[in-house]
Amino acid sequence: MAGGKWVGAHRVLSAMIMLAGPGLVSGCSGPKGPSAPPSAPVGGGNQAAKPSAEERIVAFCGACHPYPTPDLFPRRNWESEVRRGFDFYRKSDRRLDPPPIAEVIAHYQAAAPEHLPILPRTPDGPGLARTLVRAEVAGPHPGQPAAISHVALVHLTDPRRPDILACEMAAGELLIRPADRTDGGTAVLASDLAHPAHAVVSDLDRDGVADIVVADLGSPIPSDDRLGRVLWLRGRKEGGYETRILLSRLGRVCDVEPADFDGDGDLDLVVAVFGWHVAGEILLLEQRRAPNGSPEFVRKTLDTRHGTIHVPVVDLNRDGRPDFVALIAQEFEAVVAFLNEGGGKFVKRTLFSAPHPAFGSSGIEMVDLDRDGDLDAVLSNGDVYDSPLIKPYHGVSWLENLGLDRPFARHEVGALYGAHRAVAGDIDGDGDLDIVATSFLGEPYYGEQRKAVGADAVVLFEQTRPGEFRRHALERETCDYPTAAIGDIDADGRPDIVLGRFRNFRFGGAAPAESAGGTGSGPFVIWK
Repeated sequence: MAGGKWVGAHRVLSAMIMLAGPGLVSGCSGPKGPSAPPSAPVGGGNQAAKPSAEERIVAFCGACHPYPTPDLFPRRNWESEVRRGFDFYRKSDRRLDPPPIAEVIAHYQAAAPEHLPILPRTPDGPGLARTLVRAEVAGPHPGQPAAISHVALVHLTDPRRPDILACEMAAGELLIRPADRTDGGTAVLASDLAHPAHAVVSDLDRDGVADIVVADLGSPIPSDDRLGRVLWLRGRKEGGYETRILLSRLGRVCDVEPADFDGDGDLDLVVAVFGWHVAGEILLLEQRRAPNGSPEFVRKTLDTRHGTIHVPVVDLNRDGRPDFVALIAQEFEAVVAFLNEGGGKFVKRTLFSAPHPAFGSSGIEMVDLDRDGDLDAVLSNGDVYDSPLIKPYHGVSWLENLGLDRPFARHEVGALYGAHRAVAGDIDGDGDLDIVATSFLGEPYYGEQRKAVGADAVVLFEQTRPGEFRRHALERETCDYPTAAIGDIDADGRPDIVLGRFRNFRFGGAAPAESAGGTGSGPFVIWK
């Protein structure tokens, strides 16, 4: 959400993760950038020409981020967007030359459309979507609200078939659907976790027993309160988990990923602290051994920007050392590679910068989409919680790796209202990678809008030729899916699609059942 994150970003989530961020017009709360450019002299005189009102507006509104063009919002929204932007500017440490606020409002209202375009409805038809079958997965608390912020396919109970591991933010729990569970339902793996946003399985202490590392938002709503935590669910040899707090008093933590970044044989952690306006950062937790032999971690700040959603670990330059890629939202809207030089040092390379601050980054996956031997990025942008408005410029793209010495090339895969997660897998079994994308347009803000336009909720983009995709709508209007994963959960040789959803949940309390989006009551949906 460019104007606000509830935070994945996939950010309660990757959705909750993002609500309410900087304003579009002059959100200058980040690191200082260049001031508004001076007017250039005109003709041969020595006196600089006085800039026009429009030039002052463009210079002021584009001083901290790309200039937001009037077509990003309808006319009725611009006054509130401008006033919010000025409010953020007044709270920042920037010293620019703002034009009168009335002139800025008039500028945008005069050029803005009355309404944003409506996306065309995905046509029904024969094909791949017709061969997939939808099933609901029951949760451990029938009839209670559910808010699944993250799903992952992991091996905790069966080395051959994956379990479904999920973060449930309504109850502050980790849920598991074991691969061998005969009734198909889910169980509570751990509780009292506040607001878990992401979980990863890793043997953090190298004792041969699988652990789980959790990113805990602490607060699902916009806040710079330092309630975020990094939790270690240490696996016991006799079964079960012991919860340890590795780091607390952070801004809202969206993601945490393990890797041996310093090459000393143990696992370190990279932490995405989304925060809000101030409290965000990217941290490296380097593992050391305490005198008693147990792991302890030394904190190092790698980046001071707020708004980071995901930090997937990859060896981007193929030098044998783990790097990571950060998706940074809010006013930054960028994909940044952190290339590991060893010894806890990283070089930053910006791989992609969004064209405007309403881009609404929501999730990223690193994958070799074009099968040319290097890693590309599948990117979703659909954070809509800055304003109660569906936006036709949200959707799914893939960023083509052209080499780390230049930015990745963005290719649009397809538009999707509220695009919140996009994951790749060979769904049709033809040897290339398709993309599954989900929409999160939660109640009560978007219930009527998503019905009025027949919004796609789950879309399969079938790759038919390299870089070309055919669109299939698996579901419409049930736009309550902030997270997804692809894997063969039933060991039949075909990949399945696992979706996590919000059910009867609203920030500040549960929604009445009749107002909740979607069909059925399960917190998970599987397409096979």
